[in-house]
Amino acid sequence: MILSWLRRGLRTGVLTTHYPAVREEMPPGFRGRPALDAERCLAGQGCDRCVQVCLPAALSLDTKRGRAGQAHAPTAPQLTLDYGRCIMCGLCVAACPADALHMVGDYELASTTSDDLRVSAVFTQEDGASGRDYEEKNNGRYA
Repeated sequence: MILSWLRRGLRTGVLTTHYPAVREEMPPGFRGRPALDAERCLAGQGCDRCVQVCLPAALSLDTKRGRAGQAHAPTAPQLTLDYGRCIMCGLCVAACPADALHMVGDYELASTTSDDLRVSAVFTQEDGASGRDYEEKNNGRYA
């Protein structure tokens, strides 16, 4: 029985790829992971449509308390995208009114800690400013 398995394996040949030395080309329609464009995001203005539609709660909108002596308000909205919880469904992309979320073809999400899988954007509104200023915090290597 073992000899027949060995014979069948030798006839089949090599089925593995040379990843990671050679990156695989993804098929058309591959969604990848969502990416946040913090400059276009309206979370600083109170928008939370992407958070409401996210089924696994990978997106969260919290209030971050500012440090004493900083120029921005004492509290600021913070949008966090947790790739550890994300199922890459793309519902957040469809719900975003400002096209601040889009799917990218990146599929490498391996990490040694869960903090590396979180991307946060803190939105601050300066006094008297008509525009929006933001501070982006990325715990991992993903942008």
